[in-house]
Amino acid sequence: KVLGLKEDLQKKHHSLQSAYEALYVDFNKLQDQLSSVTSKTTSDKEIQSMFITSDQQLQTENSENFLKERTAQEEDEEAATLQIITKRVEDILKPATITADDDETLFETLARRFVEVQWKKDLLERRMTDLTRELNQTSEIREAMQIDCEELQGTVEALEAEIRHMKSNLPSIPEASEERVASLETETESMSEEIKRLQAENDLMRRKHNELITNLVAIEGSMRNQENLEAEVRNTKQQLEIAHQQLAGASKNVENNENMLVDLSRQLHTSLEENNELRKRIDALESREKQMQEQINIYSEKCNGYDENIELIEELKLDIGTVRKELKNSVDNNKRLEQENVALIEAKRKCESELVIMTSEKKKLEGELMVISEGKKEVERDLIALSQEKEQLETELAILQKNGVENETSVLKELREQLDSANREKDDLEYDLLNMRKELDLAMGETSKFEARCVCLTEENERLVKEHDVVLEELSAENREAAERIEMLQTEMNLLQQEHTFLQEEAATDKSELSEMREKIGKIEAEYRELEATAKTGTESLMKDLEMLRKCVDRMPELEAEVARLLPIEEKWKNAEVTIPKLEAELKNSEGVGEELRKRCDQLMEKLQGLEACEEELKITTEKLQIITARCGELERICEKKAKLEEEMNSLKSELEYLKNNPRQGENSNSSEEIESLRAELSKKSLSLEEITSEKAKLAEELNSVKLEVESLRVNSKDSSAMAKETIENLSQLITQKDQELSEKIREQETSFSAVKAERDELVKLVQVKHKESLQYHAEIQRLTQLFNEQVTNFQALAAEHEKLNRTLKDKEAEVLWAQNELQVVRQRLKNFEEKNNYGENCNIAEHASQLAQASILNEKCNALEAALVKEQTNNRLLQDQLTDSQNREGAAAKELERLRTHLVEMEANYTEETLLIEESRKELEAKLREAEEKVKNSSTVYTSASIRANQQVETLQQQMALIIQQRDDIQNKLSAAEDKVLAHTASLTNLQIVLEQFQR
Repeated sequence: KVLGLKEDLQKKHHSLQSAYEALYVDFNKLQDQLSSVTSKTTSDKEIQSMFITSDQQLQTENSENFLKERTAQEEDEEAATLQIITKRVEDILKPATITADDDETLFETLARRFVEVQWKKDLLERRMTDLTRELNQTSEIREAMQIDCEELQGTVEALEAEIRHMKSNLPSIPEASEERVASLETETESMSEEIKRLQAENDLMRRKHNELITNLVAIEGSMRNQENLEAEVRNTKQQLEIAHQQLAGASKNVENNENMLVDLSRQLHTSLEENNELRKRIDALESREKQMQEQINIYSEKCNGYDENIELIEELKLDIGTVRKELKNSVDNNKRLEQENVALIEAKRKCESELVIMTSEKKKLEGELMVISEGKKEVERDLIALSQEKEQLETELAILQKNGVENETSVLKELREQLDSANREKDDLEYDLLNMRKELDLAMGETSKFEARCVCLTEENERLVKEHDVVLEELSAENREAAERIEMLQTEMNLLQQEHTFLQEEAATDKSELSEMREKIGKIEAEYRELEATAKTGTESLMKDLEMLRKCVDRMPELEAEVARLLPIEEKWKNAEVTIPKLEAELKNSEGVGEELRKRCDQLMEKLQGLEACEEELKITTEKLQIITARCGELERICEKKAKLEEEMNSLKSELEYLKNNPRQGENSNSSEEIESLRAELSKKSLSLEEITSEKAKLAEELNSVKLEVESLRVNSKDSSAMAKETIENLSQLITQKDQELSEKIREQETSFSAVKAERDELVKLVQVKHKESLQYHAEIQRLTQLFNEQVTNFQALAAEHEKLNRTLKDKEAEVLWAQNELQVVRQRLKNFEEKNNYGENCNIAEHASQLAQASILNEKCNALEAALVKEQTNNRLLQDQLTDSQNREGAAAKELERLRTHLVEMEANYTEETLLIEESRKELEAKLREAEEKVKNSSTVYTSASIRANQQVETLQQQMALIIQQRDDIQNKLSAAEDKVLAHTASLTNLQIVLEQFQR
């Protein structure tokens, strides 16, 4: 192509040279012709000067006479023409509204108007000069563009020469590019192998993770089984409540650890998902690498034809190096993730081993507790057995007492020894119980230590999890950066390709533009010719446009009426803006009410805490009642012992009476000893009775204090229940009132919102209508501007034609003067010839006839020339009148166009400002409405949530009240049962006291 273009240019250069030579030859010929013509004209001028000097004297005389006659004729003609002109002017000015002052005539007003129109015409001419200047500038710019196009053609030729030069140096370069491509392919293969290895490692990690998940599931199953066992142990160990509570705390810690393990498993799942995402990214990078390889192959194929792409290949290699570095970084990040996963798995294993140790220790403690409980049960069994043995011994004592007194002493000794042994065994068992309690305390201390260790482990686990999250975030950020870099490289590649194609397209477009410019020049010349023809039609279209503009001006009051109709709508918007702060204030008040409800809820919570404290006090009282019941059981035992002692006392009294009734001399010493021993026993028994009575008094005091506490608790519970009921009722009433108020406010807001929406819709419709009208006005303005530009061009064409006509008129006037001068010369010659004929001596008839014929021909020519002059003068006058009329019309049209344009621009500017203000106000109101809606929604959600919370709290309070009432009823039943027992015990004690007093008496 370049060679073809060069050959074409050379051919054009040769043709231009040949044409230049031909023009040079023609120019020389024309110069010779001009020199000959100038010599002829000089000779003709000399002859004419001779004739002119001879005829000037005659012309002066004839001219004076002619001027006198002409002045008189002209004055008459002027008076007639004035009348005709005045009539014509009046006929022309009938449709126009031109008012002349009293001091001025019609012609003066017309002259004044003409001066104004002339001034406006000068302004228009100045504008025309400015427009012509701008056209010249555009033509200069076009010429500069043509020069630039020629320069671009030169650069294209230079580039093609460089391409040829580079093609000569191509053979060695493709081999280097092929070597580079081969090295790049080997590197990509190595990277694919590394990716496969990483995939295998990821598969191993998945398998390990699945194994860990299965182990976790098994551990969770075992832990659930342990929880079931713990539930069974709790059911069996109702008596050891304190130990079970501490074990429950340990189980809670274990559950927390299990939850931590679940969180770890979730984090492992997330890490696996992140690994999967990294794999996907690696696959994407592989696909991108394949695409890059394909692009490299494409560029390598292009390199065989073009050497410019070598730089692109080097850039691509650099990009591939960066991609490889980023892949290596991603591989390193994957390795780091795997290491962190391994560390997490090890930490999880440690936690699992520690959990296993904790569970084993827990099992040991549970076993020890079971052993302790079994020992306690055995002790209780031993106590029961001892009590049974004691009862048997007492029965045996009674039997022996009945059998005889002699055997009583030995039996009593044996019984006493058995009692002493039983007491010793009891003391040993109590000592064993104390030891077991100490062991329990030690076990509980160990459990607390294990709990502290669990807390430390959980903290370490959380720290590791946080570090893992931080590392994952860093890796994700690095991967994102790598992906962004890869995308940037791809975009750069695409941009380079686009630039290459764009340069090629520009070269083609430049060539096409040159051809198009040539075609456009031809079209412009044809259009210029057509514009000359359309100048006349343009004036008529201008008049129609002026009528259209007048109609638009007549429509302006309608638009002003619509603007006035929009003003009350704006006032409504302002009123809506005023009402919005009121709604916000109401929302704030509702928020304050919500805060009051929250405060009341807090007060209810405090009251609930007080009720909980009362419940704790009730629990303490129940414990005290249990202690009292235990003491009552002891009292029952003591009463049983007392009954036995009464029986013994009765037996002893009976023996004493028997001894008194049957005294024996041999047995006095023995009886006296027995009596002393019995008295000693009686003294011991009396001491024990006194102790029992003191204990009874203490128990009675404790019962009275417990009764007082129970009564105070009853009163407090009644008061608290009454207060809770009152607060609940007040809260329910307040909630219902607030719900009603909120519903009313919401309805009001909805009504206001619907009204504002309707107004907004109306405004939107009006704005749309006004926007359509503004678009129509804008289209009309554009059409009028186009027509004005066309009329300007037509006016320019008319001005050029006017100049041409003026030139032709001047030429014709010069020709007319020359013809007049020739006529005068001919007349003078005729006069001279007639004089010669009158005063001459010898005249020929033939010559005289020929001269008369020539004179008649010359007279006819003169008459014809005079008629032609008159016609041309009239035509010139008509043309001048038409020009002045057209100029006046154009000036008036231009004035009206400018006035209408300014008026339309002002109206459009005002309308655009109004529309912008309306749109801004509409947007502000929409934003405020949205805020109000959001606030209403938030307040409604807050109130609904507060009402739901209050209802929930009321339900919980009712449930707690029901539980408190049940506990109160249980306590009352227990107190009544305890009172009955106390009354029974007091009755038995009074009976014992009466018996003892009788016995003492």
